[in-house]
Amino acid sequence: MELSFQHYFLGLFAVANNIPAIPLYYSICQGLSGPEQHKLCLTATCASFITMLSAMVCGAAILGFFDISVSAFRVAGGLLLLFSGFNMIKSKEDVVIAHDKNHMSEVISVAVIPIAIPLTTGAGTISTIIVFAEKLQVGRSR
Repeated sequence: MELSFQHYFLGLFAVANNIPAIPLYYSICQGLSGPEQHKLCLTATCASFITMLSAMVCGAAILGFFDISVSAFRVAGGLLLLFSGFNMIKSKEDVVIAHDKNHMSEVISVAVIPIAIPLTTGAGTISTIIVFAEKLQVGRSR
């Protein structure tokens, strides 16, 4: 069964939920100029894209190196998404750490680590990309 682009896009969009990143991004952007805010957004977007692309290209090879089957990884990814969903249901208010807005390098590093990697491209997103990439590769080899 061949799946369409919309299936992959909507599946990835549902897993890579960026809504929790909005308050953190907004609090970091306060006090920054327009070009600095754009740089922050571009850095977070590029870091997320590079992480997703790396997972797509190297994910199956890394699983093979550790002798983990994609089927087992699919089950583990599903459990991870289940627990993540439960944590979202019973979530508490996030504590936002204040950063010195005068040091743009510190703001950019915040864009990569809390915004790009765990919030936008977390474990659920990476596992979904690996499963989708494996499904595409199996579909092409038939």
